[in-house]
Amino acid sequence: MAKQENALGILDVRWREAAASLLTSHDGEFLIMLWGPGSIRKGWLRVRDREQSRAGLPSRVCAAIGRPEFCCLSVDGKVLCAATVEQGEYWIVVHEF
Repeated sequence: MAKQENALGILDVRWREAAASLLTSHDGEFLIMLWGPGSIRKGWLRVRDREQSRAGLPSRVCAAIGRPEFCCLSVDGKVLCAATVEQGEYWIVVHEF
């Protein structure tokens, strides 16, 4: 468990470095879709990240759904960022349109 917590902490740091500032330029608001059954049906949710200085977004998503897998889109649609787990490794994908 400690190994996973350390890995999530590293993922949180990398998320802040790679994605957070690109997504939250609109007053902290962005769109998020969590991975899992029914997520496509639920679609994008518009959120405001008020917890940036606390636990990172990947850790908070993992606490809510059991894994740090989600996709985010900037409000203006110019930046897409995702976190996923593939073969036991955490990945962050960032694409600017």
